[in-house]
Amino acid sequence: MDGVRLTAPGSKLTLGQTAKLSWKPDQKTVGVIALSVTKLQKVPIRTFSAWRLGKATQQATPYFVRATVRNLGRTNLSGKPVPLYLLDGRNTLLQASTFQARFAPCPSRPLPARFRHDKRASVCLVYFAPDHGKLVAISFRPTQDFDAITWKGKVSDPKHTKHKKH
Repeated sequence: MDGVRLTAPGSKLTLGQTAKLSWKPDQKTVGVIALSVTKLQKVPIRTFSAWRLGKATQQATPYFVRATVRNLGRTNLSGKPVPLYLLDGRNTLLQASTFQARFAPCPSRPLPARFRHDKRASVCLVYFAPDHGKLVAISFRPTQDFDAITWKGKVSDPKHTKHKKH
């Protein structure tokens, strides 16, 4: 894209920092976005009590990852998933989960309709780190041979926030 300086592959960013990225979500589309991972949140498995979870998922640690995306290019990116992965303590990349029905606490949806040039969106993605896994970083890695751009930062944990004893 003319005039857009892309963030170097392999860059290591902190929460809130913005990367300018290009990727091919499919064979015919090239997207150019500004992407910022803004919040990492560990959530209790009971957050999903209304859902039928398999045994392995019940033993996972769920995380909500919030990010902001701005379309810098001319391509309509409606409905395209942003290739963000959770890097866990075992050095495994995990895909975001998707839901068939609406999941209000963290919708985990692709980019919204009419996501054209200069449109912005806030996204929330849900990840399940197997075997009580730990979030180490969030990784933008659109292809296997791409040197990932990663975000690290403090993971908020509801067990350790604002609990007052009475």
